[in-house]
Amino acid sequence: MMDSLLKSDFVAHYSLSRCTICSATTNDKDFDLVDDSQMIHPTRTGVAKYKNPNYKEVKIINYELFIDSLSATFRQGREKCDLIAYTTDWTHFYLNELTDTDPKYIPAFALANGTPKIGKRNKAIAQLCKSLIDISNVPSILYFLNNHKIKKCCFFNKQINSPLSITATTAFNRLSTLTTNGFKISNSLIESFGFELWEFSGNQVCELSSIKVIIKIKQVKSRIGMPIDQKRTLDALGLRKLNRIVEHEATPSILGMINKVKHLVTIIE
Repeated sequence: MMDSLLKSDFVAHYSLSRCTICSATTNDKDFDLVDDSQMIHPTRTGVAKYKNPNYKEVKIINYELFIDSLSATFRQGREKCDLIAYTTDWTHFYLNELTDTDPKYIPAFALANGTPKIGKRNKAIAQLCKSLIDISNVPSILYFLNNHKIKKCCFFNKQINSPLSITATTAFNRLSTLTTNGFKISNSLIESFGFELWEFSGNQVCELSSIKVIIKIKQVKSRIGMPIDQKRTLDALGLRKLNRIVEHEATPSILGMINKVKHLVTIIE
């Protein structure tokens, strides 16, 4: 769904025309991500390492390629993250920035002549923030984001480095043993969108934890004059009159039914 929202609503919102969408899907228990045309790689062969213990269907979109396919005027100087990853059960939505950078260049550093340089961490955070702002400016995408329960901006470094809150660990190569699931970092801008900022390095893994998602569905338009199959779908959802609200677990079958009558219903908090 996110790929169609980018292709249609994002492009229309920013008055653009052509675009390229590169996406892939997996339900593997363990998989890695790389910022390339394939995107999904076998475990321990990529940069971003994911664990998917409940075999959720995960869609990956190359967001950087999408932005680079837009008009030169729009993309000029525009920060963008690498990949979008989300589960089709409306549980997880993650923005991903990937790198393979020497740990000494992750924080701010100085060149040999003393010139200060922005480290990769701050650059990655800027890319994640700008990407989050750009997609959230599109009302339909913001609605899509808000219906996901777990939302993260993730910075992955293939090499082991110490995040802001950890010191003296990289030298002993112990970061992955201290925590296997990354570090949460405070960021007020990202948090204002309901997201969390996380940093992962080395073999640290981002786990798609399991939660039961209950959604409320409201019938907002009359079924009068609708095709019989759409009326039966409303019945199956328990929506037999206008403004009725029902609750269902967000299973693939329920989401499929909602999609079939999406012009008649809305998901509410």
